[in-house]
Amino acid sequence: MAKTELFEGKSARLLCGLGAFPVKRGEADPDALETARLHLDKGRVLALFPEARATATRSSCARRARARAG
Repeated sequence: MAKTELFEGKSARLLCGLGAFPVKRGEADPDALETARLHLDKGRVLALFPEARATATRSSCARRARARAG
């Protein structure tokens, strides 16, 4: 699972080739959840990164940040 924005430009082909699929951030994304369920039903590994890389959206201290809806 990767944020939708990563599927723009040249990186989209690489991500799709690796089996990644887009997920909308900040809102519920039933299509991404269904795709994740299908992968798991086929016995595939599902990887997601709740805090991603070090940006403004990542907690700045060692403690966990409050989860967001969506």
